[in-house]
Amino acid sequence: MRRPNLNQQLHDAVAHHQSGRIEPAYRLYAQVRRSAPGAFDAWHLGGLAAHQLGRHREARSLLERALVLSPRSALCALRLGAAQLALGEPEAAETNFRRALQDTPTMAEAWEHLSLALLQQGRPDAALEAALAGARHCPGSASLHERASALTADRHGFAAALPLLVATTESFPSHAAGWKNLGLALATLHRAEDALAALDRALGLEPDLVAARLGRALALQEAFRLDEAVAEYDAVLALAPAHAAAASARLLCLNYDERLTTP
Repeated sequence: MRRPNLNQQLHDAVAHHQSGRIEPAYRLYAQVRRSAPGAFDAWHLGGLAAHQLGRHREARSLLERALVLSPRSALCALRLGAAQLALGEPEAAETNFRRALQDTPTMAEAWEHLSLALLQQGRPDAALEAALAGARHCPGSASLHERASALTADRHGFAAALPLLVATTESFPSHAAGWKNLGLALATLHRAEDALAALDRALGLEPDLVAARLGRALALQEAFRLDEAVAEYDAVLALAPAHAAAASARLLCLNYDERLTTP
């Protein structure tokens, strides 16, 4: 095959891939590999396409070959690690995430995946360290800050996580999930009014955020504003009718409503 045709095939494959047409992209990458076994992009992007199609073993094989062709590709190492993680190989995945970060420490996705790989190995303290390191290296990543806050809460409690949660809302004031997480933590710490303020910020940004509505109901219940709590649980159930925890908590609120008790 002449090189111009090969280049066109690769161009077409990438165009399909970028447009979300993963299957035709996957097939075209395979054609390019058969014609040009040394074409790194065909192995690398073909491996990514296989991973996106749920063909994780093939993805691992393709990405391993791509990494032989380009050993310094941090993005390829990240994607190989993701395929290994999907196959239940967190130790091997950890190696590749660290490989990606060695030359590109500002790769937020690699820090997130590294934290997850460590968690899957039963190493929660190391997972927390990775999330915290990622948040330092990638100050613009809301998801890393949220992961660091969540892991801190899991390991050391909500009081210890509170400074991180506040810092996340300060850094990402338009991110509803950050306000939701702060509100839930404050509600757990029995700071109902502060929790409501944070959760109202979350719902102002994303009115249908079920977890924020549920948190608001819990905070109202904590403040013994039972009528409002029941109304908020109703709002949760309108959004998520099968939400068992909301239905149970709503019944509990009704049980404590003095107007429904017999004299």
